[in-house]
Amino acid sequence: KQVAFGAQHRILLSASGQVFTWGLGHHGRLGNGSWDDSYVPHKVLGPLRRLIVEAVAAGSGHSVAMADGDVYTWGSGHCGQLGHHNLCDQVLPKRVEAFDDSRVVTQVACGADFTACLTADGRVYTFGFGAGGQLGHGNERDQWQPRVVGELEGKHVVRIACGYYHMLALTDAGDVYAWGSGTSGKLGLGDCRTSRVPELVKDLHGKAVVDVACGWNHC
Repeated sequence: KQVAFGAQHRILLSASGQVFTWGLGHHGRLGNGSWDDSYVPHKVLGPLRRLIVEAVAAGSGHSVAMADGDVYTWGSGHCGQLGHHNLCDQVLPKRVEAFDDSRVVTQVACGADFTACLTADGRVYTFGFGAGGQLGHGNERDQWQPRVVGELEGKHVVRIACGYYHMLALTDAGDVYAWGSGTSGKLGLGDCRTSRVPELVKDLHGKAVVDVACGWNHC
């Protein structure tokens, strides 16, 4: 159903909703209860064994899965990218408790050391490493648990994408907002500056965009 590519590990989501990982096991990013590498796909352990997973995402050293509106994270937590209000690694998936029944998650995405989640009401939440402004909170501080991107309040976001240290959000009106590191001009704002809050990509306004994606240094 889906494959997610981390820096040195892979996550595969089967059609039946099972999750498999392989590659570098450092910091527990494979979710198999250890730091051991795996040369072949193995099923992720912990609570995901009894859930039907709907989507997965991979960062440099962490992994994310979405099941029934909840978010589960594991792997490296050194910047708070797991959303558990600490800097601890997780060798098994753990539910992000900040998302309760009133905040149903519909999409997950990962940058290098940060995580983004989209909820059913069109809000974007980010957490983890913030030094490039990629969390969109108006500063470059790390965030240890999910925090709503306030600049997007009042705009119904339908799709998000994460690059290495930048992000895109697509609204139901077809507008694209970009923020984070702007090196190489990857935000599409006409320059290479860093943007710490979402900014409208004006050259796409009125184009009725239907999807967005990010690479390492481009969108």
